[in-house]
Amino acid sequence: CNKPSNANVTWHTSADANPSNKVNTPTAVKGSPTGTKYYVAFEDATNSCYSPTTEFTIIEYPPIVVVPTYTAVSCYGGSDGALALAVSGGTAPYTYSWTGPGSFTATTAAISGRPAGSYQVTVTDKNGCSVGPYTYNITQPAQLALTPTVTQPTCYSDGAITLAVSGGTSPYNFDWADLAGNANVQNRTGLAPGTYNVTVTDAKGCTVSSGNITITAPLNCDGVIVC
Repeated sequence: CNKPSNANVTWHTSADANPSNKVNTPTAVKGSPTGTKYYVAFEDATNSCYSPTTEFTIIEYPPIVVVPTYTAVSCYGGSDGALALAVSGGTAPYTYSWTGPGSFTATTAAISGRPAGSYQVTVTDKNGCSVGPYTYNITQPAQLALTPTVTQPTCYSDGAITLAVSGGTSPYNFDWADLAGNANVQNRTGLAPGTYNVTVTDAKGCTVSSGNITITAPLNCDGVIVC
């Protein structure tokens, strides 16, 4: 029979639709192994006949795979970190639900302009299949720090300044206020009494200044400047 006005849609395990191979759907179909075939027909409830069947095969979509790409914060305490997700599997398009520090939320595949911290994301495909929440950490370098050590002169021009630099991202550049141009000298020797100042810049453009570093003229036991 063809599709009558009072027909019911029925599922069967054989192309020859009949009551013996009829299955209860969606209960029986749900969870069937990949490759299982079912056949849909119209059943005439009055005459107990079935229309020709249409074949359906159970398929399994590949699992959703999420691959993150990180961009660390450039300078300690900055807000230029980023995370981008490459998603495959499941069924596109995908939706995204992010949470993070400071009540942060987002619904895009990539987030940017973010401070260091932990961020969580759940990815959902077109069919409502979800993975996550995954936790990803945007990192930042240690705070750029500068510690000068001064060797006071024993005579007029043999003072020295040694710089210890930590944090940030090496290599570092040293810009002394009293040197023409950018000599990029970390440690100084042969210094006369006076005030010195240096700014250190790391590979990411983060800076720290020493403030005034003072070298004083030597005194004898009577408090008189010597040399």
